[in-house]
Amino acid sequence: MNNTDPTISERHIQILALVAEGMTNAQIGAELHLSRHTVNTHLKDFYRRFGANDRAHAVLLAMRAGVLR
Repeated sequence: MNNTDPTISERHIQILALVAEGMTNAQIGAELHLSRHTVNTHLKDFYRRFGANDRAHAVLLAMRAGVLR
């Protein structure tokens, strides 16, 4: 990951795990009691911090970092 701060937050991990399950932002929001906009904000933050291009790339980066299986 091309980031100077390699810390992946627990919320990022929760969201990315549900993305990996194929859930939409609205479904993730319902599962975690967040709005879909908040989920989107967390994903955008992850993309920006870790250089992800899209949802699939974000999941791949999290898997490579060892935080998702």
